[in-house]
Amino acid sequence: MQSKGNPVHPKRKTRKSEGPEMELGKEDEKDIYINLTDLNLQRQKKSAKAKGNCDEEGAYGNLCDPDLLRKKNANAKAAKNSQIRLILILMVLLIFLFLVQVVFIGILFTFYKNMAEEQSHLKETGENMAKEQSRLRETDKNITEGQSRLRETGENMAKEQSRLRETVTNELKKPRNLNNEVAVMNELKKSRNLNNEVAGSIFNKIQRNLGAVGKLLEEVSKMNSSAQPLCDRSWRHYGLSCYYKSTKKEPLNSAKEDCEKNKAHLVIINGEDEMNFLRGFSEKQSWWIGLRMVNGAWEWFDGTSYEMTPKFWGKGQPNNSSMTGYTGGQDCVQFNNENGWDDRHCVTNYKYICEKEIP
Repeated sequence: MQSKGNPVHPKRKTRKSEGPEMELGKEDEKDIYINLTDLNLQRQKKSAKAKGNCDEEGAYGNLCDPDLLRKKNANAKAAKNSQIRLILILMVLLIFLFLVQVVFIGILFTFYKNMAEEQSHLKETGENMAKEQSRLRETDKNITEGQSRLRETGENMAKEQSRLRETVTNELKKPRNLNNEVAVMNELKKSRNLNNEVAGSIFNKIQRNLGAVGKLLEEVSKMNSSAQPLCDRSWRHYGLSCYYKSTKKEPLNSAKEDCEKNKAHLVIINGEDEMNFLRGFSEKQSWWIGLRMVNGAWEWFDGTSYEMTPKFWGKGQPNNSSMTGYTGGQDCVQFNNENGWDDRHCVTNYKYICEKEIP
């Protein structure tokens, strides 16, 4: 029989009797889980320490998570690559700056070298110009002395002519004696020839000095590249004059007019040096010059004294020979480099040489 009190169910009793045991089992499982977790963490810690990817503290956190480690490694690699690229860029930049500096230094060196050479050249040019100026002054002095001697010679010639006229007058007052008259005429002719020879010699010296001055001017002009040429194009420089050869043949008057259109005149030959220049300049052709017969006497177009300048007539010239088809005498002069001067009819067609002074 069962008692009437509160019945005790077996299940409950069992549960009550088993309660402490169940609670103890859960705690044991919890301890076991904690111990397993600690063991796993310790293994990860050891593994991380062995790999060198974690520190002491990181082993207890999420720093040693494989994904995080992969990200960390990728970031470290990317940072390392960025650092390498930055270093390469800096190296390239430094090399470029070095090359720019080398080029700049080379340009500066070349510039200063050219400047030094230019200064040396200018210094040398200045010294040469000083020497040329000194030579020009000396030549000008010689020309002045030559002109002074020429004037003195002219005065002596005038005195000699006066003396000769006086002698002739005195002789004419005497009783006529053919022998005396012949002697006087011979003396007068010798004196005139001597005077002409002396004057021609002086003109030759002056012409040489003028030629030397012209050469100095040409050299100075060459050294001074900015200076204008001494003569115009198609004109040839010699001494203190410029010379032009025509390309067409004309009568003398037409040739004279053509030269005057170019502010020049038919060439006047004042000395042997100038004649030698014209021989080379003229080639093997015949050319009009500025000499003609006026009232029975030879005259240069510019008024230069014919008697006091050297003469370069060819053999047997002037002969004033008559030519078929021409009226009058041979009153104009042409020359060629083989036969010298030759008198010709002024209407004959020849090429011509113009001359004008250096401006």
